[in-house]
Amino acid sequence: MDACMPMDDRPAPAASSTRSSSDAAADAAASLDESGRDLVLLDAFRRSGDRDAMDRLLSRHDADAYRLARRLTGNAADAEDDLQEACICCMAHAKSFRGDGAVRLWVLAIVANAARHHPHHHHSTSSCLTSPARLAGMAS
Repeated sequence: MDACMPMDDRPAPAASSTRSSSDAAADAAASLDESGRDLVLLDAFRRSGDRDAMDRLLSRHDADAYRLARRLTGNAADAEDDLQEACICCMAHAKSFRGDGAVRLWVLAIVANAARHHPHHHHSTSSCLTSPARLAGMAS
């Protein structure tokens, strides 16, 4: 499942007979608390570029991320655009996560940054260009 796609556009998961590294990450995360699960999934993406692990991580926070973007933008279309931008930024800056705070807060800070820098706010700078250190600092 691709967390970066709007809910209605997500394709049905394909059946697979082999286990991916994200399956192993999900198994490892099963006995952890919410924050620990997020960290295991983020680490799987950071170590091996496991897109499925990142999708699972972002899917865990879809509802909160959408509510935040919707609240900041005032409309559904801009909120969905901002979520797309935030997904890209999460993948681009995954290695910058320092672990100072919860992964969930880091994701939501990226969503908020995307909403603040979206063209509907008359800014021309992509939120992805914001300093990774600043994003990590916002999450702590």
